[in-house]
Amino acid sequence: MEAQSERVLGRDDILAASDLPPERLQIPEWGGAVYVRGLTVAEADEHNRRLVLLMRARQDEEERAPPEVRAWVLMIAVVDAGGRRLFTDADLPRLGGKSRRAVEPIYDRVLQISGMMPEAMQVATARLEPSPDANSGTS
Repeated sequence: MEAQSERVLGRDDILAASDLPPERLQIPEWGGAVYVRGLTVAEADEHNRRLVLLMRARQDEEERAPPEVRAWVLMIAVVDAGGRRLFTDADLPRLGGKSRRAVEPIYDRVLQISGMMPEAMQVATARLEPSPDANSGTS
């Protein structure tokens, strides 16, 4: 039995496809909703690069400031209803000062709609957080 005939996309079809639609997300800590979109392929790669750099910095116990991960995703993925970014690169330090409780649902949703499995990313980023007994001297 032959599969149903489907339209085969060409280069122009793929490049013209609007595949990052904004999605509304309620943030109670901020008293309203925001629009978020998924990450592009290049942005997802940059997110992963930042995670790797952060893990290396923690493993090496280097004193350099690690790259922001959640604040960077917030900067990239919070958009207006038309899908245009609300924040610029200059906003990154201030976004890093926002409540993690408010930012975490945004981060998780962006990863989810980007096909990046938030549960796996949460496990990876949890490893980046200092453990409560890190300074206790126990292993």
